[in-house]
Amino acid sequence: MLLIHGLLSDALLPPTIERMTRAKPITVMHVPDTGHTPLLADRNQTWFIREWLLGSRRAGGRWTVLHAPPRDPYPGNPVPFAPAHVLKA
Repeated sequence: MLLIHGLLSDALLPPTIERMTRAKPITVMHVPDTGHTPLLADRNQTWFIREWLLGSRRAGGRWTVLHAPPRDPYPGNPVPFAPAHVLKA
């Protein structure tokens, strides 16, 4: 079982996680700077979940999955996050 825990969650507290991990073997993925519902859009987070789904030993136990650094913008992209009609010009 994989437990994804936003470290800023006020609903899933550390004592609850401790009780859960005593009952069964659970992999815990802590997500920093995130409340109760992590977005899971970061490439480090999706990598970890993929490794866990594939049964990799690299994704076992307890982990804090840090946010990936921003990627370099695509070369030649004149306006980052611009509406599509602006980019068609």
